[in-house]
Amino acid sequence: MTKQSSPSHSSTHLDINKKGIKTRDQSTTSSTSNMVSVRMDQDTRNQLDDIGEQFHLKRSDIARSYLKLCKTVIVKTNQDLQLFDGTKVSFFPQILLKFMYSRLNPEDLIALGDQLALLAYTNCQIESIHDMEEKIRYLEQLGWITINRIREMDAEGKSWIYYAITAQNSPLDLIHALLYRFLFRKKLPPELTAENIKENFSKITKRFKNSDLEKSLPRFKKELGIHKENFDDFAPLYKFDALREAVNN
Repeated sequence: MTKQSSPSHSSTHLDINKKGIKTRDQSTTSSTSNMVSVRMDQDTRNQLDDIGEQFHLKRSDIARSYLKLCKTVIVKTNQDLQLFDGTKVSFFPQILLKFMYSRLNPEDLIALGDQLALLAYTNCQIESIHDMEEKIRYLEQLGWITINRIREMDAEGKSWIYYAITAQNSPLDLIHALLYRFLFRKKLPPELTAENIKENFSKITKRFKNSDLEKSLPRFKKELGIHKENFDDFAPLYKFDALREAVNN
């Protein structure tokens, strides 16, 4: 970064290449096809410095983090935020999610999860994001879920990395619908509410005999690989076999 000053204006010059952001001692360096020059005004530079002091980060690291946003959203020159399909988005405090979800019934949560998944899936297709880990990372970058990467061993002694979802502020009905659509392009059957699944997890109870749930639940359990502990009232994480990868020992 080279500071250029004048009586009325000062700016910071950034050279950005595939490896990230590098500081430059001179503003007149030769450019390459992999490099873009960006000028920052003094207010922006001061803002980056303030953030750096607060979180003990270099100015270049902060700038690089902002540039990584282009992998998730498009920031237009008028400061509008949108997804790759043109959908406009806005900032929304996560602390309000729990309040909003608590006002929705299971059917509404399922409908909301399905709509979010359709939106995410469309944008992943546009950006050619097909790998499961990359798709889950995209959901995480949108701020809809929080992922915990944990290693566990199954009953046969095989080790797995689970992309476990933090349960706080994430109703299971919404998560089931979101994942089922996002991973398998299927709409969650309305009878598969979390309450009904919990009641019939081990075996179909009498009142659900010969019902739609008796037909749809076994397939759903197998495809998503749901874990019984997900339905505990104070479960800290949701784990699914569809969100795991084998560890190569």
